[in-house]
Parts: sequence; structure tokens; C-alpha cells
Amino acid sequence: MNRLNIKWFIGILILLNAGLAIYSKPINDLGDEGSYILLGKVILGIEEANLANRSPLYSIILAGFMLFFQPPFLFKAVILFQYLMTGLTAWLIFKLFRPLFTHNGPAMLIGILFNISLSTIYYANIILTEILTVFLLVLVVYFFLKLVKTFTGKNLVLSGVLLGLLSLARFNAIPIIVTFSLLLGYLMFQKKMSLSKSFSSLIFFIIPCLLIINLWCLYNYTNNGFYGLFPGSGGGVSRNVVVASIRPDNKVTSENEPILEIFLKAREQYLKTTPSEKPGSMASLDKLGLLNDLNAGYPIYNHASIELRDYFGLKEQAGEFEMSLKLKDFYKEIYKQNRAFVLKMRFISFFSGFRASASALPVSYGKINTNILPPALFFIYKVIMLFVSVLVFLSIFTFILRAAKNNWQKDFSLLIFYAIVISFWGINFCFITVNDANRFKFPAEPFIIGLFVYYFYSGMVKTGKFFHIIFTARKHLTVNGRAQEENC
Repeated sequence: MNRLNIKWFIGILILLNAGLAIYSKPINDLGDEGSYILLGKVILGIEEANLANRSPLYSIILAGFMLFFQPPFLFKAVILFQYLMTGLTAWLIFKLFRPLFTHNGPAMLIGILFNISLSTIYYANIILTEILTVFLLVLVVYFFLKLVKTFTGKNLVLSGVLLGLLSLARFNAIPIIVTFSLLLGYLMFQKKMSLSKSFSSLIFFIIPCLLIINLWCLYNYTNNGFYGLFPGSGGGVSRNVVVASIRPDNKVTSENEPILEIFLKAREQYLKTTPSEKPGSMASLDKLGLLNDLNAGYPIYNHASIELRDYFGLKEQAGEFEMSLKLKDFYKEIYKQNRAFVLKMRFISFFSGFRASASALPVSYGKINTNILPPALFFIYKVIMLFVSVLVFLSIFTFILRAAKNNWQKDFSLLIFYAIVISFWGINFCFITVNDANRFKFPAEPFIIGLFVYYFYSGMVKTGKFFHIIFTARKHLTVNGRAQEENC
């Protein structure tokens, strides 16, 4: 029966993703898509631009597709590839959560829920790195969990290589290296390994990861004039939050005053502009106006960038790297004055990670992809995801108490899942990803969905057992009562 169920599950995943891939219309002009496409062309030597601030792996894959296909089929081929990764991710999620249940059903449900999530479908239709990132993250967890049963050099090396690739897929995933290193240390402690074996195991894990990362550092050194994954920026926080904090009462040095004027003019333009409407938007619930600051940074920067290019005399093909170098001192001045604003946005970024990731295109794109669905469905989806995220956050405390009681050994899978979710929420808090917070935590969504289903299912099982005990006790008492009456 279980084999039959699995065959049906695989069949559903194949048909579901094939149907979505055939129907989908590729989107390559919404936000960062153009930068990833351009970086792909730079890698092939077709274009010249410095996009050192962009994570490269997705663009490397795009470059591979560019060798064989031309637009518009190029983008359709990428979408087909992304739906293949989506189906494989759903399958891997099933494999990860299956040991937590007594039968296949709940784990299959988790895989399906991730696959039909409006956010998953939304990102699968867009030329962005999200689907690749979540696929690599789930793959890392899959091989890392193999270490629990089979602690071999092969699984350590595979985990390390995949973790390195994940870091190149999304730079905001780099802190996950620390998370997995701590988990590996805890696993080795539980297995009571000797210091020599622990050290060699750590080398097998870290060296492949660092090798992958340093290959891109070497590329930057050769082509962009610095050795590192990406160029540094002033203040150590997101550019968008610094830009969003700019106010007319800010003071800067005389050489930066023209730059401030350009940004203030762009800010005025932004405040006069009606935000792009999306189906099922929850913006009407924002009575405190928090979304204005949350969303402001990127559009203000976009408004200002055209005039800033002229001011700095930057060539048209110059990327954001050159711009960030020119603005570095200006950002530092603004950041120092607006620390209170930045602190507020730090907490807003954290809680913004509880929201559903993007699920609908602006209405200007018309009835394509997920936009064919009624707006009410998007609103319901966003409310459900917010509810699910809050419950998973609260369940962390229950997990800690239970795991401590069990000496953590029985709950290592759950420990990994929670560590990933907490890490992505923590990344949003530390690096203040503002309006991108819900997008940047997307790779953690299958684990958020899975943890919710796990605790909901466990609660239903316990409730069912409770009612079964009550029913059995009542029946027993009724039978005994009748017997006593007959004896009387």
C-alpha cells in the first residue's frame, strides 16, 4: 500500500509541475531579473558590467542555457527547469519529514502544500534565484541528515559542496554555514567522537564549502579588483534601509550635499507615486504606515540612480558595484544619524519574515500566472501563512522543553528544521532586509509548513487518543452499570 501511495504521489508531482510549467508565462522584467540575466551575459563575455554585488550561481546556470537557447524560448526553458527543481524539492521534503510520522500521508501533504503554495508557483514563473536556493537548501538538509545514520566522508563532502553552492545561489544564505557547522559539532558530540575524528570530519565538511566559495572570490579578484564574495557597504546593513531612512533634516558634508538633494528629490517622487497594486494585498490593514518605510528604499534608489549616474559620470553599463563605491561614505553619514530608524526597521524586518512571500504580480501584468486567481484567495493565503508562521514561532518553546527532556537525541531532525527557520528569521533581523524579508525567508517555507503540519497532526493524534480513552471509559462504565442493575 505504501509503495502504491508513493507512486501516486510521484505521479501527482509530475503532472502538477508539468501542467504549471506548460501554462506559465516567464517573467523577466519585474525586479532583479534583469541583473541576473545581465550577469549571465557578462560571464559569457557578451556584455560588460560589474555586478559583483549579485550572487552568481543562478546567473551561471542562465549562462549555460544561453549557450543553447535564445529568447523567448530561453526563458521558457529556464521555467521548465525551475519546475523540475520544484518537483524534486517537494519529493525531498517528503523524504525529510517521512520519518516523523507513522505513515506516508502527512509527509506527502507537506510536499504537496509546498508545491501548490502560491509563493512557490509565483517564484517558479520568474527569472529569480528563489527556486534554485530552496532546492539546494533542502538538498543540503537531505545529505546532512544522512550523517545521523551513516557518518561518512562522502556525506560530509556532499553536504559541504552543496552548502558552498547554496552560498553562491543567495548571499543571504551564507550565515547558514554557521548554523550547519554548529549542528555538525553537536552531532559529533552526541556520537562521542574523538577530537581527532571530529577535527578531520570538520575538515571534510568545511574545505569543500570554502573551496566552492573561494572560486568565486578568485573570479572577483581577476575581474572586479577585489578578493571576496561581494563588495562591502557602509554601515554593514542593507542599502535599502539606509535609503529609506533619508529625511530632509539630515545633514551631510558639503561634498555629499548634492547626493542628498538627489535622494530627497527621489523621495518626493516616491511619496507621490501610487504603489503597484497586487491582488489580495493586505496593505489596507497597515494603519501605522509601517509598509511605507518598509517598501521605500528600493524605489527611492531606483528613482535616484538615473540622476546619480549622470552626477558621478558613470557609464551606462556600470553596475551597482560602481555606484555603491561612490555612495559608501554618504551611506555611512546617513546611517550614523538615523540609528533609531534603523533599529525600528530591524524589528519590522524580523516580523516581516512572518508574512507570506510574494504570490501575485502587479495588476498591470494582467491575468497571467497566479494573477488568474481571485484576489480574495491571495488575501486568505497571506492570512493563513501569517497564522502558520506565528504558531511555528510559538512552537519553538514547546520543542525546546521537550527536546531538553529527551536529551535532544530523539529530535535531531526537528532541531535542524527549527535551526533553519530561526536562521532565516535571524538573518532578516541582523541584516535588516526590510521589504525583501518575506522573500529572503522563502527557502525556509517548506520547513515552516512541515513543522506546522507535524504539530497539527501530533495534536490531532493526541486528541483522538484522548477521545478514544474517554469513549472506552464511558462504554466500560455503562456496561458495568447495566450489569449491576441486572444483579440487583
